[in-house]
Amino acid sequence: MRHFWMLALMFVLLAVSCSKPRWTEITLVQLDESSFELGELSDKKVVFVFLSPECPLCQSYALRINELAGEWTSDSLLFVGVVAGNYYPVSEIRQYIRKYELELPVMLDPEMSLVRALNASITPEVFLCGPDGNILYQGAIDDWAISLGQKKLQVEQEYLHDAISSMHRGESIEPDKTQAVGCFIE
Repeated sequence: MRHFWMLALMFVLLAVSCSKPRWTEITLVQLDESSFELGELSDKKVVFVFLSPECPLCQSYALRINELAGEWTSDSLLFVGVVAGNYYPVSEIRQYIRKYELELPVMLDPEMSLVRALNASITPEVFLCGPDGNILYQGAIDDWAISLGQKKLQVEQEYLHDAISSMHRGESIEPDKTQAVGCFIE
């Protein structure tokens, strides 16, 4: 019986040591190539918006992302754009930000650490995270995009807006996860 407990303890320790880091333990890279430790945001709620300069939906959603960030950004809630991987040069990312007039800070995740920690897979995909590192909402900004190349005439569900509203009212977030539509993070 003693061996069973020793084995069980070793398994737990191994599982903990192999677990993904929480987003608050990750360092991203700013466009000026300086490091930014996400732990500096540990007292805030954060909306991470995964972006890709070439993704048509990231281009189409730029205005809506700015509207949401303008409406909700405060001392306790911050919007952060994230470009994952090493595929895009900084000059191309800056050009995308200028062309689509993105007003939120955009950072790089060259090692895809944040991608793995949050299980991000699509651009644009959003994550509303609490200061404790928990994901409160994950998925689509709204239901405008049905698939790549197919969009509704009218948005019916404002998923991210509703999630932030519910969070501010102290209510549970429903739905807390939706399927994002867009380009795969590579």
